[in-house]
Amino acid sequence: MHKIIISLAFSVALHSSVYSQDSLPGISLNHIYIVLDSATYEHLFDSAFIEEKLGNVKAKSVTTTADSWSGKYLFGKSSYFELFTTNSFEGAKEGSCGLGFITAQSGDIRKIEKYWRTTGGDAIQMDTSSEVEDGKSRPWYYALYSLPADSTEPLSVWLMENTPEELRSVGYSDAEIKQRIDWQQYTVKRNKQPFTKCFDYIQSVTLSVSESEYTYLKNAFTGFGLQQQDSVFFNDRMKITCTPQNGVTPILNQVEIKLTQPFEKRTIKISEHLSVVIKDDTATWMFR
Repeated sequence: MHKIIISLAFSVALHSSVYSQDSLPGISLNHIYIVLDSATYEHLFDSAFIEEKLGNVKAKSVTTTADSWSGKYLFGKSSYFELFTTNSFEGAKEGSCGLGFITAQSGDIRKIEKYWRTTGGDAIQMDTSSEVEDGKSRPWYYALYSLPADSTEPLSVWLMENTPEELRSVGYSDAEIKQRIDWQQYTVKRNKQPFTKCFDYIQSVTLSVSESEYTYLKNAFTGFGLQQQDSVFFNDRMKITCTPQNGVTPILNQVEIKLTQPFEKRTIKISEHLSVVIKDDTATWMFR
């Protein structure tokens, strides 16, 4: 999770870019976080199918030099969910959500920052998040984002890239760090075991947003290099549909994840506010 209401400070002034949107490095949707009601949070992983077949589940706490949070996680091969309650971090409000994207090669985030700045992203920021373990801090990931006009809005998006220090800590050599490293390669090396369940990656997200949130998301998504058709933002691996509506508080409606194998149709009702529909090689998380 990266809460963009926290302002850390370093940015690099860059002038005109040779990059077009089509030539930008590819990114993927790394994870989604959402703050749930307490009943939904309590029963998240009651289903044996979710824990045994779908993904790796874990409850954990994270501390950085600027922040801390705790929650439940559902890890897939290339994407994951962070699932919180209002007690998970300071200022957490039910319904708040965030989308974290990631690059695949060291230095790509700088190329995207350069492009974004030359296309009108003068309010963007980049910072470094440092994780604290056993009293020691280590640079963890870079984050690129813009602040919404209203910092109290319950929706945020950002682009991440693992730092060289983080990659070395899980066993990558300096030569390997210069090469493309997909998230699934990184997690296998970090966890020292392959992923064996069927949650592959997040392929589709549907949001209802206010007009101001839509403008914020459009600027961020196109700044990251996503293509746009009407209210859909996409690349060759994912699509995000944002429906602008007057006076609407941003709502995460559903998230589709790609599965590595097909299953017979089933519906897992977690609570009155969340169901998971399994059909063929897709699992759709439906939030209400």
